[in-house]
Parts: sequence; structure tokens; C-alpha cells
Amino acid sequence: MRESAAIQITDSYLKIHMYNPKRIDASKFQPGKKSPDFEEENKRTNVSSGDILLTCVGSIGRCLVVPPDVPKFTLQRSVAVLKPKDELDSKFLAYCLKSPSIQEKVSQKSRGAAQQGIYLKDIKNLDIPLPLLETQKKIVARLDKLTEKVREMQKLQAETAAEMKNLKQSILAKAFKGEL
Repeated sequence: MRESAAIQITDSYLKIHMYNPKRIDASKFQPGKKSPDFEEENKRTNVSSGDILLTCVGSIGRCLVVPPDVPKFTLQRSVAVLKPKDELDSKFLAYCLKSPSIQEKVSQKSRGAAQQGIYLKDIKNLDIPLPLLETQKKIVARLDKLTEKVREMQKLQAETAAEMKNLKQSILAKAFKGEL
């Protein structure tokens, strides 16, 4: 999966060069110069645990939930910071934003010739289902379990593909040596 530059600078003089749409990797934080604009930018974004980061320029529609214990950082304007209210579970909102129907709506609302983008007002006007918080949490728990199963299957599939490649090479090697 292609990563895109997004996270810019932190108040603790750290810099992230890449934004991974699945998670924020604190190991990617590197020492950098403190930006004189950090405080001003931080007022705009003020990213905190549980916020949703949504790319709104370029590769629009990628999102993730900011995990706890991530150093303070600010973002380029190509990433929207969504701050769910108490009646909306962050992970539920992230799953909704990743759903094919919402991704299609985001794509339809995007504009631009050289680089696609979606305006914050269009993001605010997306119709997101809002079941009771308890139901949202049940849906998230179910989707988390299914996502983990998919990851396990992908890992097994990759391992099997590697084994098949090795087996094929071994068979070819024996064939060329006349051992078959």
C-alpha cells in the first residue's frame, strides 16, 4: 500500500515523514527543527487520541483513528482532523468512512484536475449512520474480529505463496539436474 507524506512536525521537535493509512507508527518520528508555525497550526488541528485523520487532498478518503500515547503533532492541510462527539465511537466512524458507500460519496464530491480534493464542508455533509453508541461498539467489535481474521488469512496466503515459489524453484532445479 502506498504511503503519502502527511504528518509534518511536533512540538517536541519530532518529524514524521510518512502517513500510513492503517496506523501512526511512532518509530517513524525523527528529530526535526521546530517549526515557527507549530503553535498556530496546532490551534487549527489540535490532534488528540480518538480523533480521525482523513486525507482530503491527493489520495482522498484514507483514514485512521489516532491512538493513545502518540507524541503531539500537527498536519498539513491535506489531512482533515475529525473530532467525534460523545455519541459517536471513533472506530465506528472510521469504519463508516472506509465503507464502499462512503468512499463512493467522497469520490463523487472530490474536485480538481491535477490533484483531487474534497472540501471540509463536503465531509461535514456526508450522511453517516448513527445507531446507539452501544450498537456502534458491538459493530466495531465484530468488524475488529473480522479484520483480524482477514489479516491472519492474508498472512497465511503470503506464506503459502512463498512456499509455492520455493517448491517450484526446487522442482525446476531438480528437473534441470535430471533428478526427476
